[in-house]
Amino acid sequence: TERDKVKKEEEEKGDLGIVVDSDIGEEEQTDNVQNTEDLTKADLKNIPKPSKKKSFDLSAKFDAVMDFLRNIGSKNNRQTEMSKVKKGKEPKQIRSGKGKDKFVKIFPKIIIPVVVVVILFFLLYFRLAPYVRVTIFIESKPVEVEKTFAGNENINEIDFENLEIPIKKETVTKSVSDTVDATGTAFRGEKATGSVELSYINSSGCTEDDQPIELSSGQQINLSDGKAFVLTGSTTLTCNGGLRVVTAEAVDVGEEYNIPSGQYFSVSGYGLEQVYGVNPSAFTGGSKEEYTVLSQKDVNGKVEELTKLAKDEAESSLKEVGNGWEIIESTITSKVKEGSIKSAVAIGTETNSSDVSLEVESSATYYYTQGVDEGLNDLLTEAAKNQNLFESEEGLDLTLTGDIEKELSVNEKGGNVEITLTAASSVEPSVNKEKIISDLQGMRWEEGVEYIKGLSFTADKAPVINFEPEHFPDAFRYFPSRQGRINLTVERYTVEE
Repeated sequence: TERDKVKKEEEEKGDLGIVVDSDIGEEEQTDNVQNTEDLTKADLKNIPKPSKKKSFDLSAKFDAVMDFLRNIGSKNNRQTEMSKVKKGKEPKQIRSGKGKDKFVKIFPKIIIPVVVVVILFFLLYFRLAPYVRVTIFIESKPVEVEKTFAGNENINEIDFENLEIPIKKETVTKSVSDTVDATGTAFRGEKATGSVELSYINSSGCTEDDQPIELSSGQQINLSDGKAFVLTGSTTLTCNGGLRVVTAEAVDVGEEYNIPSGQYFSVSGYGLEQVYGVNPSAFTGGSKEEYTVLSQKDVNGKVEELTKLAKDEAESSLKEVGNGWEIIESTITSKVKEGSIKSAVAIGTETNSSDVSLEVESSATYYYTQGVDEGLNDLLTEAAKNQNLFESEEGLDLTLTGDIEKELSVNEKGGNVEITLTAASSVEPSVNKEKIISDLQGMRWEEGVEYIKGLSFTADKAPVINFEPEHFPDAFRYFPSRQGRINLTVERYTVEE
């Protein structure tokens, strides 16, 4: 533009300096003439029309400041040179004025970028530096539920709505056998034999009431030391009728029954003063030999041992059913199958050993466990909501925090099985950290603090909220919107009783 051309000429003249007085006048006159000519020759059509709406133009403002500083420098140089001309001094090219003019030109170029950099630094610091650490505390509370399920053999999965649980009964039979050593003893030999003279005496005299006594074979007669003998013949005794001789033998084998003559015998069922006997000669021929037999005690001991072994094997098989079925320990029953005990050798038979075998039948009731924990999770969570453990009007999402402790009790009446299931665990609010952080992003400091303190599921302990850096002005604090600049930690709070 014309204005720029004029400025450029003035700058060139200022740099050349002033030589003589006559030049001043000529230059001024020439300048005036040129300015006049320039204005008369200017094409007014090319002059831009002023804008009705002014906008902030940083480049234009910068140019205006630079022009102002240059004009100040040029004016000072001209005034200094004019004063020297008037005093008659020969003008010199003034280096100091030229240096000052350069400083004035350079100064805005230095200071403005510095200011811009400082402003950008503070803007970036305000944007990137803030970091907020938030710690909220939640409390877990115990919850317990008890439900009674009816056992149903006709369903395949647990019905939590109708409180029915699948059950089944399994029976296992185990056969076992083993050899038992015979420890029983028996004796064999010959029985002592002899004869006895029997008498029927009534010292007061016989009457019609004293009827004859008939003694048959097998009638027992006894010695005073306890040895027993039996008659092998029969006879009839009459009151004071004299002696009757009858043969007899010992009840058992053995040399101890070989008795000498003259031993008095009593007759079982009669008094010794009424009926008695005497052996006129010794009893002889008695002998005895000991040998080993299978006793009842031997068989019973082996049966008890085999029963325990078979029971353990059968119950172990029952517990291995698996596939989602859980055995009810209290329903396990085991018994020896009737008629299954067998011995290769009869009891009392001479032998050193015998094979003994038997069968044990074990049975148990099972309940189906597939889906129990998932269902209990829902039952416990629902119970916690119904009990309003966290005293919140909002519909909180709850999560179990510990293992589910469950206990089963089985009651069977008339073939109907009832399983009472008691479950206990602890529950705590489910915290959606991503949602909380998303809600906080961009909030003013006071607004975000109130939001955190207003979370209904937190424990009574106040949350911890820290802003970094600590020296950041309180008035400018806020919750950053940038990802990763809000750190939310959830800690469990235990109330000490």
